[in-house]
Amino acid sequence: LIMLAFLPSAAYPLQELLPKLRGGGRDVQRKLAFLMTVIGYVGAALLGRLTHAPKELQMLYDTYGLSVCLLTLINKGFHIKASGHACGTVAALIFSIVLISPTAIFPSLVICAGAAWASLITKRHTPQELIFGVFTCIAAYAIVFFCYLLKG
Repeated sequence: LIMLAFLPSAAYPLQELLPKLRGGGRDVQRKLAFLMTVIGYVGAALLGRLTHAPKELQMLYDTYGLSVCLLTLINKGFHIKASGHACGTVAALIFSIVLISPTAIFPSLVICAGAAWASLITKRHTPQELIFGVFTCIAAYAIVFFCYLLKG
């Protein structure tokens, strides 16, 4: 929870605490949030390996870690603003279904729909950017799943 939720969310109060970033507005806030997400997600994947996390938990960490790496590639390399919120909520949906129960799809879809609606209503993302975020997560999960499948 610290690595996957707290660190990425900490960017918002952190911006107010850092004098050089305080007046930067939404653009600086977004960049700081993305940086904190990279640190948190990749850090979770590495920490999981160091602490020998159970397989299912490590798969979750690896999916989040790979997803933020893919988002970075898409956003910086291809200059497409794929939605990190869509990516993160879909990862939560996937792992709720896989680790809890297939019936977890219903509350998870409500959360995903709420995140999508908020991104669209605030004009932070277009439908295309949300779709890129969703497929980024699906690709990350598929890669991690098949790597673990091959590993045995």
